[in-house]
Amino acid sequence: MANILSTSYDDALLRTREWMLQREGHSVVSAIGFHEAREACEKTGFDLFVIGHSIPIKDKQDLITCFRANNPNARVIALTRAGESNLQEVDAYANPGNPEDLVRLVRMTVHGM
Repeated sequence: MANILSTSYDDALLRTREWMLQREGHSVVSAIGFHEAREACEKTGFDLFVIGHSIPIKDKQDLITCFRANNPNARVIALTRAGESNLQEVDAYANPGNPEDLVRLVRMTVHGM
């Protein structure tokens, strides 16, 4: 299974996402807010980065750039809000409306690695 970095500004959503992904057998590091996420992005060994919809666009792009610099072969899934524009270097997008959709997307992304 995958070693996943997950980030959000919403602690309840972050913990729920962590639980769901761990239930699937993944190892999950959860980072709340920009500074904690930035610190986690500077580490290596992640297979996947799930970036929450509550992260502002500019912060998302900065975090993705940092994550890619340290984990160049890893995948990135961005959870988006309605009408949010696409970001550079994102492998897949999900709308957070149905949590099971994220689990399926992670499963497809991990198996496609």
